[in-house]
Amino acid sequence: MKIDRLQTFIVDPGRWKNWVFVRIDTSSGITGWGEAFTEAGRERAIAAEVETFGGRLVGRDPLAIRLLTSELAVDGAGRRSSLEFCSALSALEIALWDIAGKAASLPIHRLLGGPFRERARVYANCHDGAVTTPDGWAALCASYVQRGFGGVKIYPVRRPIVTRRDEDDAVAIVRAVREAVGPDVDVMVDLYRMLTPSSALSFADRIAEFRPFWLEEPVPSSSLDGLAEVRARSRVPVLSGESLFGRTEFRDLFARRAADYINPDVCNCGGILELVDIAAWAEPHLVPVTPHNWNSLAIGLAATLQASACIRDLLYVEHISAWEERSNELLRQPFEVVNGTIAIPAGPGLGVDIDEAALARHPMRDYARLWPD
Repeated sequence: MKIDRLQTFIVDPGRWKNWVFVRIDTSSGITGWGEAFTEAGRERAIAAEVETFGGRLVGRDPLAIRLLTSELAVDGAGRRSSLEFCSALSALEIALWDIAGKAASLPIHRLLGGPFRERARVYANCHDGAVTTPDGWAALCASYVQRGFGGVKIYPVRRPIVTRRDEDDAVAIVRAVREAVGPDVDVMVDLYRMLTPSSALSFADRIAEFRPFWLEEPVPSSSLDGLAEVRARSRVPVLSGESLFGRTEFRDLFARRAADYINPDVCNCGGILELVDIAAWAEPHLVPVTPHNWNSLAIGLAATLQASACIRDLLYVEHISAWEERSNELLRQPFEVVNGTIAIPAGPGLGVDIDEAALARHPMRDYARLWPD
């Protein structure tokens, strides 16, 4: 079996950014699907990297996954990391694993040593681009709790905290959400790498009484000194890692004990095996894993779940709930959230079937910004 060709698809999910998918076709008729992490405005560049580096795989054995991805990282990128390259590499790696699983008639997690679990807990990322007030966030989060989610993620900070009023407004959102969802629901607070250590620590101290499950990316993960300072002094556990690429970039995070939890993203960290390896490396450092998934609830989620099945210290998997309707349209058998969990796909490969006609109905759309005015 050899790789014959590949094709990329840039698909509009309906808001914020576009998804980038890749389909790899083989001489045996087996097709593999992958997804690259994207940011608004960088979709074309990421798709171009998928096509450029994927073209080097034509004629090669798709089951030689470690060899092919290593060659791309070493010879193709000269061991230099970038969002575009790492996202493209991840998409190709995921597609190769999809082929490998289908060739063996097994789900990917069976090829990686078997699962720790049959279902994974998911939390609802409640960002919808519209709510900004405490009452709005409270109502939105309560609606997801009513659906059975045991955890909700909020974004109380939309810009850097500069004044006391800025902090007061953010604290009011956390307070309102906790009152709305009750004491037993986990409330995740994402700060989107916007704060300084001092403002993050002040904010963490004020919201600690509302028992946030974690403080996500309080400062950029590239600033390990700042992140380690927040983690050491914060009354709220710290989560980081979504913007780190591969095991090498997590090495220093672990060495500095800069995070209580990590959230690598399967669509930019290097792919399924890389996510599993990062999680295995986290074990001796006593750092649980909760994979980031700012990707579709189709290919991206399927890849995340396949890796998550093999992660011992798994806390949660992220569910971008605002993309659920469009993602379900792409899947012949959509994922179903039951009591805050999703079943690990048991079919061959990723365990999902993509409706290509649905991809064609939603071509790329330009998005200027993530946050509304």
